[in-house]
Amino acid sequence: MSDYNDYARLLHQMQSFRLSDEAREQFVSEILAKYQALAEEHTNLKNDYMSERDIRRNYQRTVEEKQALVGEHERQLQASSFVLALIDGDGAIFQDALLQAAGGNGGSEAASRLYHAIRGHVASLYNNSANWPIMVQIYLSLDKLAIKLASVGLLRSPQEFRAFAQSFSVNQALFSIIDVGQGKERADHKIKEMLRTFSDNPTCRHIIFGGCHDAGYLLNLEHFKHDVHKASQITLLETTPAYRGFTDLNNFKRARFDDVFKKEPLPDYAPLINGFGQLAVQSPVQLAVQPSNRSNTNIASTSPTMISRSAMSPSPSVTPLSSTTTAESNKDSSWGK
Repeated sequence: MSDYNDYARLLHQMQSFRLSDEAREQFVSEILAKYQALAEEHTNLKNDYMSERDIRRNYQRTVEEKQALVGEHERQLQASSFVLALIDGDGAIFQDALLQAAGGNGGSEAASRLYHAIRGHVASLYNNSANWPIMVQIYLSLDKLAIKLASVGLLRSPQEFRAFAQSFSVNQALFSIIDVGQGKERADHKIKEMLRTFSDNPTCRHIIFGGCHDAGYLLNLEHFKHDVHKASQITLLETTPAYRGFTDLNNFKRARFDDVFKKEPLPDYAPLINGFGQLAVQSPVQLAVQPSNRSNTNIASTSPTMISRSAMSPSPSVTPLSSTTTAESNKDSSWGK
């Protein structure tokens, strides 16, 4: 009986060992399976990490290259930046004192004053503008304007204005007075096309527009007035009173260079010195019927185009009496159009 019990006990014990071995084998198999899964996941994560690292390094390298290109572009842009002034010279008239010195240094002095006026204005708008070149283009009908200036006594002869223009252009390398010849709207056409071309040029950092006396330019500025960025890059230069439409262009910068340009339009005829030593305005018709040898004037000829410089006021800042009415003040103040 005891042998049977021992056998049963041993059989039960062996069965227990067998179950234990199976449990251990299953446990080890599960551990190995989990390890294999973890190893595969680790390998995948490592590959992902390596890929992301390479992508990050390539991205960083690309960013550095692009930043270098942007920096170089900014340096080139800064190096090639300039300011452009487009001025309608038929309406923006230089100060009397500058024109009266046309035979001497009047043109050179005008260029110097205009350069410093523009430089100061641009410096007030941009902190990095000290090295920007200034290009000035003044478009006008040279012969026609010269005759007009001589007729009102601001030049001894029309030929002096050509010397004035040459002296003006020589003083500053990028300053030019451009003769558009005879013909209506020739200066307008040039200025409008230059404005269209350079308004989208990134190297042209600012434009000084000197045409506020002529309503014909309003349409060309119309599409800039709601673009705050573009409008802020254009300064409206006022010489004679601006046409009323320009006052509605709120986003544009504004400037006056009163030591360079006259604030009032050219008179229709020359001022004369009357018997009381005061300026008196006489029409060409009155001049034509006056005797040429009047003792109380210094007129060399009765023709309004041949008035000598001695008939001029000693002070160029004296304004001739205006023959225009208040209602005419809103009209185009360009004499030649």
